[in-house]
Amino acid sequence: MALTSPNPFGPRPVLAAPQGDFAPDPLWEVAKTADARAPDATRTDPSQLWSDLAAGYVRPHSERLGPTRSYVILSAVPPRSSGIRCPLTEAEATVLLRVLCGDQQKVISTELRIAHSTASKRCAQAIEKLDLTARSVPLPVVVAAQSAAGVVSNARVRHAPFAYEGAEYMVASIRRPLVHGRSPLTVSEQSIAQLLVEGLSRWEIAKMRATSVQTVSCQLRSIFAKFQATGRYGLTRRATELGWFDGD
Repeated sequence: MALTSPNPFGPRPVLAAPQGDFAPDPLWEVAKTADARAPDATRTDPSQLWSDLAAGYVRPHSERLGPTRSYVILSAVPPRSSGIRCPLTEAEATVLLRVLCGDQQKVISTELRIAHSTASKRCAQAIEKLDLTARSVPLPVVVAAQSAAGVVSNARVRHAPFAYEGAEYMVASIRRPLVHGRSPLTVSEQSIAQLLVEGLSRWEIAKMRATSVQTVSCQLRSIFAKFQATGRYGLTRRATELGWFDGD
């Protein structure tokens, strides 16, 4: 899928499909340079990325997978564009933040003392406001949200602002997950776990691995059982705790 126009104030941007490396594109070349010059991830606070997103200051523009890092570009929304800037309400942000931390909506609704349908509606509204409808939430955003919620303390997300053709952007990145050799996962499960954390669906994983969706689903159940996690966000949280994103 081609990248949209670099103008962030036109139609809603559509995230580019993740790619194995950077195809020639001026915007991405500038973003890659800005990321390389960004402060080391151990010295930046990724929760600020989530705060800016929830406040409506930035919106996802496109994402890619590099050889070693997962990237997302976010376009800045100027204050004068009140019709575009659409911050999350406190209720929406609370539900979505917990979903991105791996909590099940049934648990969320029970603890917040709201109906399950209300929790689902607030989550859907938040996803729509963030222009993430029908997309996988970019990995740097997921980890930044978990850092903002305080459920992980060693998140290694780096982010930096940059300008391109008169518009303001931000690039955020995190090291692509790498399961350690001491993991209880089999070799196949390690590969599937990494792909799920990066945002691929079980159908995409099955196609990539030339196997059935049923086989992938069975392997995912085994992965979740071994790590006592549920879903992509729960596994991402465990991945951060286990140091899958550490290293150069």
